[in-house]
Amino acid sequence: MSGFDFYTVCINRCLLFSADPGKLFVVMNVILMGMKHCGKSTVGALLAKSLSLPFFDLDALLLAESEGGGGPPGGIEGIFRRRGPETFFRLEADAFGSICSSAPPGGFVLALGGRAPLNPFLAGALEQCGVLVYINTPFATIRRRILARGTSVLLDGADPEKTLRSLYDERHPVYVRLARLVVDGSGSPEEIAGRIEAGLRKERTYGG
Repeated sequence: MSGFDFYTVCINRCLLFSADPGKLFVVMNVILMGMKHCGKSTVGALLAKSLSLPFFDLDALLLAESEGGGGPPGGIEGIFRRRGPETFFRLEADAFGSICSSAPPGGFVLALGGRAPLNPFLAGALEQCGVLVYINTPFATIRRRILARGTSVLLDGADPEKTLRSLYDERHPVYVRLARLVVDGSGSPEEIAGRIEAGLRKERTYGG
């Protein structure tokens, strides 16, 4: 999909219904962003189930469509390194557009990749296409989760912790600037999903 011809499709799905105050009868797209291992995919699946919306994972779609579905060694980072930043960002923007245009009416929950909010081909598209939610997980928690799983290819090199700190410092202000809703990323996935849902109820404007 070229350009941002998916704008209208997305915006038309961000309309608030008249609703029972106790329930979220709403047509909306909820787009989750945050650092790697902040819990976007797990939280997104829980939130989608609670809201009775379909759930999509942008990184999972990229991997499924890459290399005939097998994906390259190193996963998403393998695609980024092998294809280069510009090609990767174009593929990511196309995948985002594909989700927005093919999702069933009624809204969806989408987990972005960690670098998607910095994608120049998505500039302006993310905030136009849904309610952007930043799962603001403390740096120490992100560090612990990543290192507990073994150093990611994202962080290989002489000083992985310094690299992670640099990525966090670069991305955090972008997430904050774009977010319609910022939630505390501490606690269990269920707790985080509950905070997001409570925040959506409180805002009452969703995509409008």
